[in-house]
Order: sequence, then C-alpha cells, then structure tokens
Amino acid sequence: MNPIIFIDIRKNKIYFCFVVFFFFHFISGFAINIIICGVGKNLGKGCDTTKISCKNLCERVEDYRIVIYENNSTDGTKEFLKAWAAEDNRFVLICEDLLQEELALDRVSMIARARNKVLDEIMKPQYEEFPIVIMADLDMQYWDVEEILCTINSKEYVWDAMYRDWE
Repeated sequence: MNPIIFIDIRKNKIYFCFVVFFFFHFISGFAINIIICGVGKNLGKGCDTTKISCKNLCERVEDYRIVIYENNSTDGTKEFLKAWAAEDNRFVLICEDLLQEELALDRVSMIARARNKVLDEIMKPQYEEFPIVIMADLDMQYWDVEEILCTINSKEYVWDAMYRDWE
C-alpha cells in the first residue's frame, strides 16, 4: 500500500491530486460529479492516453467537467486539445500563447501560474456541484479508473487531497 498525504486545500471541497492506488475491485457507476483538471505543454503521445483515460473515468460518474490549461505547445498538443474541447461541451480549455518575457519565469513559477489559471476557473459558481477535483498528470500513460473510483468511494479514509508516492 502506498503512503498518503492529507492536505486541506479548499474548504468544503475535495482535491484528489492524481493518483492514489489502494484497492483492487470493480465499481460500476457513481452518482457523483467530478472535475478533471490539468496543465500541460507539449504533451505529445500523452494526449491520446489522457483523452481515453478521461473518457473512461467520465463514463463512470454522474456528471463531469474537464478543465485543462495549455500554453505555447509546438508538438500538436494545442490543436489536439482544441479539437477535444470542440467535441465535448463539458471541456474547458484555457489556451495561451505567452510572450517570451512571460516564458522567462522559472519552471516552478510557470507551473504555479498555470495551476492558478485552472483554479480560477474551477472556483466559479458553475462548478459548485462538483465536489471532487482530480488534478491529473496529463502525460501519464495509464490511469487505473477502478482504483480512482475506489479511492473516491472509500469510507475507510477521510481525505481532502491525495497523491501517489512514486517510490
């Protein structure tokens, strides 16, 4: 079993910082609403896997929203995400082409800036009915949907945020 860190990030809301693996069992549909969030640039082959994983997870919940931030991709990521957003009206794409001086920030600052853009979006009133927020690593090659749902549904653990220890 992987260790879990609990963090109180947002009052009365839950953040699930992708991905925790606890249990192995099959769960059918859930009467719960989720938001899948992520930030990315030049995701490459991860785009296809992310879309498939999101779709598999979203098919198992009552309702969902997807909010992704992208900036300055040069490998087709931007076009892929725009096409995905065009085919799914529950997908919000925040897309920016930053100026060179904006890109001069260090990597951590750029990631924080992108994450804050996503947080600004999901803090809007239209997301109040979505108690589970999954901050996903968009270039991961595999999401275990069953285990994500087991974790969300677990009565054994009280949590506000989780992440997987990759050791």
